[in-house]
Amino acid sequence: MNRLSIFLFCALVNHAVFAQPILTIDGVSYTERDFIQDNTHTTNSEQSTTLISNHIWSKLVEYYAHHHNLSVAHNDVILINEHLFDQLSKIINTMENQSSNRDSDQELNNLRMMRDWGIQNNPEAANMLKAQARTLGLKWYVESHLYKKYGGKVVAGAEGLVPLEAYHSMFSQYLNSESIFISSRYVDHILSSTFNENGYMAVEQQLATDFYETPWWRRDLN
Repeated sequence: MNRLSIFLFCALVNHAVFAQPILTIDGVSYTERDFIQDNTHTTNSEQSTTLISNHIWSKLVEYYAHHHNLSVAHNDVILINEHLFDQLSKIINTMENQSSNRDSDQELNNLRMMRDWGIQNNPEAANMLKAQARTLGLKWYVESHLYKKYGGKVVAGAEGLVPLEAYHSMFSQYLNSESIFISSRYVDHILSSTFNENGYMAVEQQLATDFYETPWWRRDLN
């Protein structure tokens, strides 16, 4: 087999692999190419595996939200963004009071740029902020619902509280569901990454219960 034949054979194999369904939910199938548009990525890349696993996980969370009628109201979007800008402003004020050179502090200037960009009357900025708020809001609603349904250990990490055991119960249920198929390769990766407790710290049950009782962006209103 000459080099050209080998190249064509490898290209056909790679195309076939990309075309195989790796996730099916209620009859809708997704391939690796649905999640990776950049042809420079390969299916054997650890980076690609992580990226695809994250997409699969997002689809599963969206599926859970849809089947439990969980959504983010327009008023929630407004309150979430107000809360985030209020927190950002407090951080900026604190840093301005502590900084010895407020004009040359790069981190402080970056935060100011974020604040100013967000408050501009810019349709693109407004749409991005709304999308971010919906993502954050839906994350809380899903995790609150999961925790109240399954309970279990909740851990704290860089992204906040995570109902780890409740997520694991959801994932286990989906693995046994006839309407959901997940490629074993990505099942293994999700199990080893999403449910890895390294870098997390367990939180007390009462703290978790309180956190999932009232949305974080509404607590100051009560």
